[in-house]
Amino acid sequence: NSSPIASEEEARVYDTEGEELYSRSCLACHGNDLTGVAGPDISSIGSKLSAEEIESIIIDGLGAMPSGTLPEDEARVVAEWLSEMK
Repeated sequence: NSSPIASEEEARVYDTEGEELYSRSCLACHGNDLTGVAGPDISSIGSKLSAEEIESIIIDGLGAMPSGTLPEDEARVVAEWLSEMK
């Protein structure tokens, strides 16, 4: 018997590939609403950094964020999505 929460998450349809990748690799630290949990608030990161800068941070890490949290192709997709957060 699966829990209702698990089945709701499995049924979740994401608007973009970037959002789906974020939910798998970034959500635990940056939160479901991007406002931060164990990591910083990135809800308006696109007004501070370009997609290229965000991609670099995802690949290379920064501060407590480890490098290599996503492969480069997925990092690019997430960075493009996050760059729209203003």
